[in-house]
Amino acid sequence: MGLRKELDCKKKKSNEIKQDNNSNNNGNSNTLSPASMLVILAVLSGSLTVDSISIDKDKTVQVLLAGSLRRKTELDKMLDAIGEMPFETVLKAMMSKI
Repeated sequence: MGLRKELDCKKKKSNEIKQDNNSNNNGNSNTLSPASMLVILAVLSGSLTVDSISIDKDKTVQVLLAGSLRRKTELDKMLDAIGEMPFETVLKAMMSKI
C-alpha cells in the first residue's frame, strides 16, 4: 500500500512539473526576464522602433526591432527636421543662400 501512495505522489508531482513547463512555454508566465523588460523600455522610450513584422505559414510571428546606441547630434536633429519639410521649401531655402 505504501508503494502505491509513493507512485501516486510521484505521478502528481510529474504532472505539476509538466503543467509548469507548459505555462512557461506558452508565454502564460507572469514574470518578465530582465532582457524582456529592457526591450519593452527601449520600445516605449523610442530607442527601438518596429522595423518589420513577419508572419509565416505556421503562424509564427517575428518582430524586427531597429535602433541605435549612438545619441543624436545637433546635425542629426537638423537633418531629421529638414527631412520632414516639403522639398520645395528646402529648395527655396537653399537657393536663397546662394
